[in-house]
Order: sequence, then structure tokens, then C-alpha cells
Amino acid sequence: KRVSTEEYTRKNRIEKREKAPEEFSDDKKKKLKEIAEANPEKAILLDEELKELKDISVKSLANSLTRLREKPYIIVIDGTVTPSMIKSAEEVDCKVIAGRNFTTTDTKIKLISL
Repeated sequence: KRVSTEEYTRKNRIEKREKAPEEFSDDKKKKLKEIAEANPEKAILLDEELKELKDISVKSLANSLTRLREKPYIIVIDGTVTPSMIKSAEEVDCKVIAGRNFTTTDTKIKLISL
């Protein structure tokens, strides 16, 4: 029997994340930029309240995301965001990526340029 997404979610008590914020305040953008600058060569994974969940080497980000128990709401990268990073972030339902440069913008994730 096919079940709708809403029914499955309700039956299995899966919490849906809120939609990514349309606009980030200047204060939040500034905080994300500070986090990025303080962690070169690292990808910082944050929850919705901007609390750090984990930091990962940028080189291993794409492989590491799927193995995490806690899924990030925001990923902050002090560098270039590649298509493989974006694809991995989509797979774990990340809502926002903040980075210096983006090699592609073809994604449903909100991208913030630092």
C-alpha cells in the first residue's frame, strides 16, 4: 500500500525541518563569516541555532556527511563550494551552505556568499 509523505511522517513521528530562511540578517551573515575565517581548510557544520555540531576537513566533507548521526542545517566553508559538496549536502537535507565561491548554483539549498 502506498502511503503519502505526510501520513508516513505522522506515523513515524518524523520531525520536518522548517524551510530555510529566505534572508539571513547581517548579524547572522557576519557570524558565519567569522566562523569561516577562524577555520581555514575546514567545513563547519551548524544546527539551526548556529551551534557547532562538528568540523570536518573540506577535502573529506563529501564523504563524511552521510556518516554523521546529527545532520547539519548550515555548512560553512572558507573556500570554494564544489558540486560534489552541494550534492552531499542535499542528500543529508542541509538547508544552507555559506562559502566564499560557488562553482555551481544549481541546487535547492540556500547559498550564502561570504
